[in-house]
Amino acid sequence: MKTEQLWFRMSANLHEQIDVVAMRMKLGWEGFGIYVGILCLLRGSEDGTLPTDYNSIGWQLRCSNDIVKSVIADFGLFTLIDNG
Repeated sequence: MKTEQLWFRMSANLHEQIDVVAMRMKLGWEGFGIYVGILCLLRGSEDGTLPTDYNSIGWQLRCSNDIVKSVIADFGLFTLIDNG
């Protein structure tokens, strides 16, 4: 069974953007890897969104829920919406 390959473009200097630098200063390259992992999860989702379930995302990326929450909420890297 052949699976579809999903792609997204990522700037080669993404790690130098000011908000990403702020994240790396606090969380190091681990934070950057988690950031890219979240981007992959978003790309793989049907509508380009994910619920802000830090436990689920942490489990999928095999990392601390606290780091996931920090990457998502502390640096302005993602747009959070309230679905009510």
